[in-house]
Amino acid sequence: MPSSSSASSSSTQCVDPNDGAGVKRKSSQDLDGLQKRPFICETCGKRFTRLENLTRHKLSHDDTKNIYCKYCHQACKRTDLLKRHIQRHHSDVLPKPTPQVTHEALPTKTSDQHSENMKIVLPSFDAVDLPKTYHPNLRPYFTVLPFIPSDFLDHYVEGYFEWFHPILPILHRPSFRIEGVAASFIRSISLIGCYSTGIESDATLGLLFWDSGFHLLQIYIQNDAEKNATLWVIQTRFLFCISSLFEKTSSFASIGQSLLRDLIHDFRTQGWTALPPIPKVSSISSFIEYESRKRIVFSTYILEYLLAAFFNRNPSLSFQELQMPLPFDEFFWDSATSLEEEEQWKQTPPSFQSCLGKLSNGPIVFKETRITGLALLCAIYELIRNDAKKECIVDASKSSKQVYEVMLQHLRMSMEYSSKNEKFLFLFTSLWNLIRTYLHLHDPLLKLSKSFYDLKTPVHFFQASLKDDSVHFSSFPDFYTTNLALEGILWTFDHGLVILQNSNFDIPIVHFAIFRLLLQGLYLLKDCRTECLRNHTNTAFLRNEIALRFSGRQVPLDTFHDIMKLAALLVKILDVEGGWGAGALLSETFHVS
Repeated sequence: MPSSSSASSSSTQCVDPNDGAGVKRKSSQDLDGLQKRPFICETCGKRFTRLENLTRHKLSHDDTKNIYCKYCHQACKRTDLLKRHIQRHHSDVLPKPTPQVTHEALPTKTSDQHSENMKIVLPSFDAVDLPKTYHPNLRPYFTVLPFIPSDFLDHYVEGYFEWFHPILPILHRPSFRIEGVAASFIRSISLIGCYSTGIESDATLGLLFWDSGFHLLQIYIQNDAEKNATLWVIQTRFLFCISSLFEKTSSFASIGQSLLRDLIHDFRTQGWTALPPIPKVSSISSFIEYESRKRIVFSTYILEYLLAAFFNRNPSLSFQELQMPLPFDEFFWDSATSLEEEEQWKQTPPSFQSCLGKLSNGPIVFKETRITGLALLCAIYELIRNDAKKECIVDASKSSKQVYEVMLQHLRMSMEYSSKNEKFLFLFTSLWNLIRTYLHLHDPLLKLSKSFYDLKTPVHFFQASLKDDSVHFSSFPDFYTTNLALEGILWTFDHGLVILQNSNFDIPIVHFAIFRLLLQGLYLLKDCRTECLRNHTNTAFLRNEIALRFSGRQVPLDTFHDIMKLAALLVKILDVEGGWGAGALLSETFHVS
């Protein structure tokens, strides 16, 4: 997290997220600039400390004046400029203000160090991270978005536990109490709930929660390594990180990368990547904290490889570093009373490394499926990306593709047997098909993507390549000696729409997996038109299968315009109304006219 690097990384250079294992490092001065002014204008590169300042600055690049004075009809760019104009030129016609008492008239504290016109309303509730005296950096958040008490945020907290928690259960819900939670922590939870509703006003409120909570946390942990290692601080940083990475602007994407880089650095320095089994004499509260630490580390590992699969970001964390047991039994973790009654938590789960190795021999019964299933799937993807690591898991003499195909099949069988959560199985199956397709077919479009906000580049490349038969999967016949790689693409054509509708308010992991599979399928169809591949057995099979699925719509697949029409139909699969704005974004990105 940007604020954490002042405590944990000020003397340590940070690895750029695209350099893999440590190519060239950024200077700490550049990173400090990103921390202090994280919001960057995409047009001129100017940086700002707050989102509202960046929003106002962007208007300076727009010559449109569509706000008019009701007294003289002069046009202005911004409402604040209009207000200043009226005060200067029409003060004689303005009504005189009358004293009012509003709901924000809470008990206040003011600083004697400031004049009467600079008095700041401080919150009337207590939280561990709220300063007890006036702090100038927090002034905007008592006027634009006051730090309202946590019990006003119940609705958004419920949204978090309904849509995000079932996928990545990093919090212990039975012991979570909104009362007394740190103000920045509750805002990091609430902003996930805001993004999930799909309502524009909630998304705007989520940005304000991000802005106020992020700055408050920075002030709380500045230059304090002990505070920076606190569990709730790490959880807050992770939630700010994941919300930034899946936000649709470049400024937030760069902040999210910095937060992720700092989290991994702190996990290593604090020894969280190699947590030993907890002693059996420990208390339940100690176990909950220990288990929560494991879950946040595994979830960070999953997040790194999701970014690799969707945007080709080079991960820095490896499964070989995760020397600790898998997460605890999800039934007892989610139960309010089972931990005390049955003491099941004293049983140590198997290690991550041992389960990964066992997948080459057969299916496994998992007691925790969500984080475990995703982490193991990401570990197999890591092996696919770096085949040299295979020797530490399985016999190096075996064919790599054969080994990975067997591991993937056994993992899917394990998840289908162990998990009873249908929605999560939809998400897992989508990712599973994407990883399996990557195993059997190189995706030339993957390297063209950088982040959530930069998905148009690979789509434009695809559209341009439709007119150029010299650009295609050069090794297509070798990869497609079997129909394995086709199955994931065809599965997406069959089930993508239903799965997106069932997951429309969740964090958009399913959206990106299906987007990648559809785009790869269209690029493969483009190859089917080339002379050298047109009559190949597998391309003919693919053309026939897709034509069969769209036979009712009469979609031929022989010409440039045929594939463009098919792409237009597939836009409807992605354009599912829901949270995070992913459906509208992906359908717009995927649109071909």
